[in-house]
Amino acid sequence: MDYGLWTMDYGLWTMDYGLWTMDYGLPTTDYRLKNLNEHYCNL
Repeated sequence: MDYGLWTMDYGLWTMDYGLWTMDYGLPTTDYRLKNLNEHYCNL
C-alpha cells in the first residue's frame, strides 16, 4: 500500500515535471527564433 502511494506521488511529480519541460520548451523556441532573426538580419 505504501509503495502504491509512493508510485502515485511519483506519477504526480512526473506530471509536474512534464509541465515544467513544456514551459521550458516555450522560451527556448522563442530564443531560437530570435537567434534566427538576428542571424538573417546580419547577412
